[in-house]
Amino acid sequence: KRLILGLALGCAAAVWGGEPRHQLSDGRGDIHFGSVAGAGKAARDTTYLLGGPGRLDGTFEDAAGYPDWHGWTHLDNTYDPHPRWQVSDFHVPAGGGALAVWCGQADFPNACDDGYGNSWDANLIFAKAVADPDVATTINLQCIFNSDSEPGYDYLRLQYNAGGTWQNIVPEYDDVHVGVMVDTDVTFQPDDYVGEGGDELQLRFQGYSDGAWSDEDCLWDTDGLAQVDNIRVTIGSEV
Repeated sequence: KRLILGLALGCAAAVWGGEPRHQLSDGRGDIHFGSVAGAGKAARDTTYLLGGPGRLDGTFEDAAGYPDWHGWTHLDNTYDPHPRWQVSDFHVPAGGGALAVWCGQADFPNACDDGYGNSWDANLIFAKAVADPDVATTINLQCIFNSDSEPGYDYLRLQYNAGGTWQNIVPEYDDVHVGVMVDTDVTFQPDDYVGEGGDELQLRFQGYSDGAWSDEDCLWDTDGLAQVDNIRVTIGSEV
């Protein structure tokens, strides 16, 4: 015996393909199956949080195709605001002037104070276009320097660019060196020239350190990494 008021709906569970599905009965024996339990999704409109049809935000350009940040800000966490090579009167080589170029940093917040830091690859580069890139060019490099770095790991290097590969001009310097005079020739072959026009010779002073034991962590107290003065580059009769 059944009692029907308007439309009686009974709810039961059925098995369809091994998964429970909802059933709705209208009281006359007709069964209407719903979707798999837990798999239903509510219908919704598409909401664009950034970009979308007819919008430029997210494309990083304006209507004319020029760059546009569209309100975004950016930060390079690898950027170090401290200059690695700087003109300073700190530990100037004897025989130089009152100032020299120093690969180092003042005022580390520890007992080591002035010196150099970890994981440095600091380059002071000289570049010059030659008159004829089809012939070799010999230059003369002169300077005086002090260096002070962890032996076996951190170095001052004097190098030239040989077609994209930096080569040592003289042996690299670690540990303590005071008042070292350099006076040496370097010959660039046509294949050594670099730059956009393939006509540029390059020299560099490189201050290099590994990831630990420097003035930054105060595991190695120095007056480094290096101070260089009286740099002179001569190309033929041109200085």
